[in-house]
Amino acid sequence: MLKMFLSVYENKIEKRIDKVIGKIKLGKSSNRLKDKFIVNFLENPIEMTVWLEYKYKGYKFLKKRKRRHIYEVAELIEEDFMSFYESEEINFSTVEMTVPDRLKNKDEKENIWKLMMIAKFLKGKFKYRESSAFWKLFPNDYGDEDVKMIGDCNQIVTVYIWLYRLIGELEDLKIRVLPKHVCLHLHDLDFEATNGQFKDYKKKGYIAECENIVSINLLDIHDPVEQRWDVSEVNTAKMQAVAAMFDVETKLVENNLKITYANMGVFYMNTHKWKTARKYLEMAESDKMIEMSYHNEVVELLENNNFKKAIKVAHRGGLETLEMKVRRDYCIRLTKSKNWKKAFAEARKLGDKKMLKYVYGKEFEYLYDKVSEYQTVSAARNHKTRYRRLLFLARKLGDKKAEECVKKILRKI
Repeated sequence: MLKMFLSVYENKIEKRIDKVIGKIKLGKSSNRLKDKFIVNFLENPIEMTVWLEYKYKGYKFLKKRKRRHIYEVAELIEEDFMSFYESEEINFSTVEMTVPDRLKNKDEKENIWKLMMIAKFLKGKFKYRESSAFWKLFPNDYGDEDVKMIGDCNQIVTVYIWLYRLIGELEDLKIRVLPKHVCLHLHDLDFEATNGQFKDYKKKGYIAECENIVSINLLDIHDPVEQRWDVSEVNTAKMQAVAAMFDVETKLVENNLKITYANMGVFYMNTHKWKTARKYLEMAESDKMIEMSYHNEVVELLENNNFKKAIKVAHRGGLETLEMKVRRDYCIRLTKSKNWKKAFAEARKLGDKKMLKYVYGKEFEYLYDKVSEYQTVSAARNHKTRYRRLLFLARKLGDKKAEECVKKILRKI
């Protein structure tokens, strides 16, 4: 009990749900995890929906105490519904009058009756409100005549799924997904949860398993009147990854995921975590931003005078022009620090004759200044190798005058 008291979870169900979510890896899919997730939803649709709203939509209102109260209200509603349902005797003639010649057998009629009973139970209890938070369907003063359960179409559909699971098999109950709308679908009949009426949408939209309501709830915009804490880009991506496990709104999910991954890439670029940034930018399939990340990393490395790594990063990023520029800058820096061997190596890698001539010229100037200090033949003789190097450099520079001057000195020493 003490562990649960100190825990962020209200109950073991929340903990179990979050454990499954925690195993979902961004950019990867797992049928085993999907099956576990679906089972958790079908067994505990209220806890699942509330926990996802708390964690991924960031409603400040949904603290632990409030979630506990929601679950208590849910238990009251369950008790009220079961008491109501058990008091109603099934009437097949009512079903047949409502949907004449549409059902094949007694089992189908019984399932439609169950749906009609949920509608009858909920009649007058809720008020439709667009983009409403799910928890508003579980008001503090549930049972008071003036207090309404508030929800939008997908939230109310979730309530129907929750109540139907108490009296029927959820494998029979489907949803029809329409543009900006969702309704229930049972035995080839469409049912509007918002008004408790059957409606024939013919072939509009598409049919999906009822658990796909999870994805629709997640992708719905947040309640505009409720305060929210800042949801991290990681959580936003995780929310989209959960939505991506299902079979609805695939194009929207893919698009949202790419946007979210791109945002995460920018976030990690801003914190200079380049490998992590590129991991998300690759998932976002944003070649332009991947190139930008390589460019920005190179700039940062240059600011820290890490030329060697900057060259590698530029090469890895396919930034040929930038790589050449960095190599030139590195060559110039090596030349200024008189690291002639490495400077020549970089100049050769560049294949730049001008840069090679620049290095030759700088080394020639340096050595010329050095040998000009020798005032006697014996002093010059002690540094004959320097004169030979000067001769080599003069020839490379194509400076005939300097070449003849150095030859003259070498003949004397």
